[in-house]
Amino acid sequence: TLSITAINLSEDMSTLSTKNDEIFVFIYDYSDTNELNAPLVSRKFIFYKDYMEHSFSIPNKDNLILFFIEEDSFRESIELEPIVRIYFKELLKANSYDEVEKYLGVDDLLGTQVINSNTSTFTISGRSSLDKYEYSFEVK
Repeated sequence: TLSITAINLSEDMSTLSTKNDEIFVFIYDYSDTNELNAPLVSRKFIFYKDYMEHSFSIPNKDNLILFFIEEDSFRESIELEPIVRIYFKELLKANSYDEVEKYLGVDDLLGTQVINSNTSTFTISGRSSLDKYEYSFEVK
């Protein structure tokens, strides 16, 4: 099971935002680092002030890779997921908003994480459009 807790939402400061984080979570088998196959997990969650935690089952594999994306485009996961899968190497190397924007448009890549048998907790945090965000993850 993977539990995600929002500590600080990425869209809670702007007066124009929904005050919610609409988050896509894509998890892939990461044993072949040359390509990703269909996602093992493809989920959308909404985090908001009164609902800051989500939990769900993840496969028991040696190496998984998680992509954590804040949706701003109103695209469905079926539209966004193939882009992540095809351009995952470029997204992993991207170190600026402009580089990520080439692939994801206005959707924000908040972070990625490799999950293996030694992973018990991790945090994804940063700044998106001048708003800080922080999420904690626990593998149970």
